[in-house]
Amino acid sequence: MLIKQSINLLSIRKLNSIDYCFGVLVVMKMYKNVKVLGLAFLMVGCANQLTLQGVAARQNDAPETTALVLPPMPNFSSTQEETMYDILVGEVARQRGEYNLSAQSYLDVAEKNKDPDYAARATQIALLAREYEMAVQAANVWLKLSPNNPDAYQALGTILLQQERTDEALGYLEAMFDNAQGNQQHRLEMILAMVEQRKGRESALALIEKLVERRPTNTQILLSYANLLMTGDKFDKALQVLNQILQTDPTNEQAIPLYAHILQRQNRQKEALDWMEKAVTTYPDRTDFGYVYARMLASAEQYEKAFDAFKRIQTTFPRSEDILFPLGVLALQLNKIDEARQYFTDLLKSEEQADVARFYLGQLEEKAKNLDAALQWYKKVEKEDNFLSAQAHIALILADQGNFDAAIAHLHNVPTDHEEDSLQLLRFEAELYAEKERYKEAMTVYNQAVTLAPNNTETLYMRGMLAIKMNDLVQMEKDFRRVIELDPNNAHAYNSLGYTLADHTTRYAEAYELVNKALSLSPDSHYILDSQGWVLYRLGRYEEAITVLRKAKQTKDDPEIAAHLGEVLWVSGDKEGAKIVWEQATKTFPDDKLLKDVIKRFLP
Repeated sequence: MLIKQSINLLSIRKLNSIDYCFGVLVVMKMYKNVKVLGLAFLMVGCANQLTLQGVAARQNDAPETTALVLPPMPNFSSTQEETMYDILVGEVARQRGEYNLSAQSYLDVAEKNKDPDYAARATQIALLAREYEMAVQAANVWLKLSPNNPDAYQALGTILLQQERTDEALGYLEAMFDNAQGNQQHRLEMILAMVEQRKGRESALALIEKLVERRPTNTQILLSYANLLMTGDKFDKALQVLNQILQTDPTNEQAIPLYAHILQRQNRQKEALDWMEKAVTTYPDRTDFGYVYARMLASAEQYEKAFDAFKRIQTTFPRSEDILFPLGVLALQLNKIDEARQYFTDLLKSEEQADVARFYLGQLEEKAKNLDAALQWYKKVEKEDNFLSAQAHIALILADQGNFDAAIAHLHNVPTDHEEDSLQLLRFEAELYAEKERYKEAMTVYNQAVTLAPNNTETLYMRGMLAIKMNDLVQMEKDFRRVIELDPNNAHAYNSLGYTLADHTTRYAEAYELVNKALSLSPDSHYILDSQGWVLYRLGRYEEAITVLRKAKQTKDDPEIAAHLGEVLWVSGDKEGAKIVWEQATKTFPDDKLLKDVIKRFLP
């Protein structure tokens, strides 16, 4: 070790003044036992070195001054001198990328001074250099100096895993669990993530399964196991593991919502909601369960129930931003304008949420047709999250007020720093033209956006949708197929292409395949169910079409679905059934143009 140090010090001694003094500054921060006077002396030396070159050129012309009297050099013990020397060598070597020397120097300091902090630093530096044998040596010293330190056990276990020494690592990981306080699961999931990244998910699963064998009742290990199974789409096994946890810990705050989340991942939406409703009913004081349930209801578009669920939680947390915000959004969705205004006004008092509140107050006033008030709120939105959306709403309001040119000019004047922001503004502009049925200008703007970012799937999809309105089926198909090529799991592209082929061509078999592919990617989408029903109708499979369209309508009460279901019922001979569907839909959606047009076609 000493020979190695002396060789490397040939380069250390050639350090320039700044490198040397930086090392001293680090020593000042790290070494606690050196006398202040000695550090002052070292820094005076640094100051002299840093200024000598600049002074040399003027030295002969300088007036005579009184000689600087330096403070006397303190009497360091030999141990202190060696420690300072090793720290300085270690830190400067680290700065210069000589990690082996750096780690060894810190390890020497740790062993001489019985200080686990330096052993930890040696371990970290050795890991950085991927010098695993040295890292093991340093971690063992760390563990010897701090026998019950969970960080040391975690480090040693991690290093051994990287060396494929799994059986040895397991013992240290168990010791980590025994000595850690309150964050065992987080530690384990960090290790599993490392193993998964380096060796794949199966290796991570193999590791945790061995831990489960050793600690079959450890809740933290079982929760990590369930999480990993879920991310690997092994849903049934994950539910089995969670059931095992809940048998001994029926109110486990992680297991209950995770169980519901896995049910959702399996597209078992009703079961997931029933599960959380039961948890909330059984444990009414568990507001964390109530919060998860409320969010799930909102995601399922059961807005009234979600609003009531959040209101119940608000009785416990009346000023919580996490409750006020969803209450405001849901109140707005349910057209409870005055309540929504109060929630968002309360949110204005929050430093973090004030900008979001301003944006939603703008939406609220826009919905209430108070357009001038909406403009004022949108103009106050500053942060990135809602800034561009606010600018789009300003443009929409200006256009609705008859100032279309001003609306376009406003979008052109919005400052942007990123390509995605520029794309977003171009898409806003194109949609503004499209809303006014100025389709050619809209297509020109979309073409600009595609030129700016040729592989942006959102822009290509929106241009394809515009092409449908322009009856340009060639452009439509080209854009949707390009989206599918770039994003093979884009359910919307498959669905829109399939539906359009069924609605505008006779390529029904091809349309059916496309829509079925979309449904396999998003099985609960009412839009895609509607498309499948419509394609079946075009194929003449009326009974199947009616079944699918009724399912779509149960999933979402939508005027287009009602229009389609009524048409299929009418054509299949059930005219009374069609009238009932249309009458109900007309009461709910009295102003929907598509619904009116379909009814007029059959009931002129």
